[in-house]
Amino acid sequence: MQAELEFGAAKGRPWKLLPVESDQNWGAASTALVQALMDQHALAIVALDRNAAHLAEQLALKSFVPVLALSADKSLTTNNVPWIFRLEPDTTPATALRMLLAAVCRSGANPEKLRDVLASGDRIDGAAFLTTGEPAAR
Repeated sequence: MQAELEFGAAKGRPWKLLPVESDQNWGAASTALVQALMDQHALAIVALDRNAAHLAEQLALKSFVPVLALSADKSLTTNNVPWIFRLEPDTTPATALRMLLAAVCRSGANPEKLRDVLASGDRIDGAAFLTTGEPAAR
């Protein structure tokens, strides 16, 4: 993860990770995520498991911030929420971060434009998404 952050900084995109523990009580977790989204102006969320993805889904819909969810739970994308993008659960956090960095290089630091790049169907660092947010076949 540190290498990806350093790579982003070298490309003029200094990033800061704002970790939120999803296995704490919902109130504490949601408060921490709201602070990251609103006070720290998070550009996107990388949810590392099903619980984190469902928490992120609730708040991303209100803040219009894209979520990369590392989860096998297809219910995240069955409602075709345009801000949720599901990656297979064996995707490493560093791979998700690298993909996000590549997408930001195309979109700039704007969550709506970032969502458009992720939803474009174009391959971004080896991955692409269907219009539903599901991963496209390689």
